[in-house]
Amino acid sequence: MIIIIKIVIPLEFTERLFEGLSHDHQLHLALSNPVYAHVFANYCKQKYTTLDLDKFEHEAQYLSHIIPICGSSVEEITGDSCRYSNLELIQQHCTNVKSITLAVGNLSHYTFVQNMKSITTLNLFLHYDDPAIYDVLQELPLLTALLLTPFSETYIDKILRLVDLEMLCLGYGKKECPLNIIQICNTFKKLSFLVIQTGEITGGTLIQTHSYSTLRMVSLSADKVAHLPSFPKAIFLSIGGDSFRAKYDWNSWIMKHANTVLALEIGTTKNAIVAIESCKALRALKVLIWSAEASEGYLSSLLEVARRKGCSLELVVNCLLGYLTVSKVLKDTPNTDFAWVTMTC
Repeated sequence: MIIIIKIVIPLEFTERLFEGLSHDHQLHLALSNPVYAHVFANYCKQKYTTLDLDKFEHEAQYLSHIIPICGSSVEEITGDSCRYSNLELIQQHCTNVKSITLAVGNLSHYTFVQNMKSITTLNLFLHYDDPAIYDVLQELPLLTALLLTPFSETYIDKILRLVDLEMLCLGYGKKECPLNIIQICNTFKKLSFLVIQTGEITGGTLIQTHSYSTLRMVSLSADKVAHLPSFPKAIFLSIGGDSFRAKYDWNSWIMKHANTVLALEIGTTKNAIVAIESCKALRALKVLIWSAEASEGYLSSLLEVARRKGCSLELVVNCLLGYLTVSKVLKDTPNTDFAWVTMTC
């Protein structure tokens, strides 16, 4: 008579087998037995929650063995090159991906994206606008955050179908037609974070259908602005680029948020000091300053209002002359440890 004794080794003990081993030895042990492969997947669960496609390309042979074992642990995928190999392994084994960030030419090589139904966050920086992306978006039922740069205003109707979005960032629009901010805010009732960079923002003839009280962070950049709603719960407002050169009463718009805004990013504009002063809860202020506008009197006024309100102050300039001017004012003004200058190209 043959007696078979089955010994069950606790998972904690078997995981210790992998401690101290090199990557190659860990992999060799995992491939030697299905039980060890399962233990290895649990052991590496935290290590492989993020998959960098650049690393995948450089270590293709190693990861081609890892992905079949640990692919279900991957929750985030990132990449910033034009082309990668072995992407079929990702589509087959990475079944629980929540977030994808890609900076690539287009999505033609990344067919796995539309097949990952678990995606909640999609961040795409494409080298040029790809019309196919707007159909891909329709295949992602759990999507709540979309960051798309560049984008085409003519396809906004397809973006508006993603009614569950909580974050929407549309960068570097092609300036094909005006973008209706009322239509966007009416559609996305769960939206808390909105970024728009486009040629023209308008409200058209649409009527605001609800209070937009879910929106907490709003960043707008446009050459022309016709109408903007107010956001009663906004804590962060950013008016970027040349928006302050558009003929719009930005000061009045800022003052509508005076009771809630904690952080404010603005350009230089007439009476900006009055708008800043009205923000009762302000804790962080960022001001874009062009060299011709960097007068010592204006800078001193900014420093004084920031000091009175007890908020930090970042002064952003776009040339060396502006940097030197602001630096001198900061150096000559006592007690300005709450303020600093940065230069952007």
